[in-house]
Amino acid sequence: MENYKKAMEIMANTREAKPGDIITCKGIKAIIKTIHYQDFYKSDRNDGTCDWDIEFTDTNGNYRHWKQYFDGGKIELKWR
Repeated sequence: MENYKKAMEIMANTREAKPGDIITCKGIKAIIKTIHYQDFYKSDRNDGTCDWDIEFTDTNGNYRHWKQYFDGGKIELKWR
């Protein structure tokens, strides 16, 4: 129950991704230019964290689909 409460608090205090935010995964650093779809949800890892699922085009014009639960990595929300 403690982890659930922690995850709900994180979700309540986390804003949606926006252009300019940075996703780093498997040695690749991608800056979001356009967001096509996004969602973040309580992680199945039972550690109170949240995971992202986001489809976006980066500043180099590459389409990317990042599923944090499967791919690992992190998102850096530049402006809160």
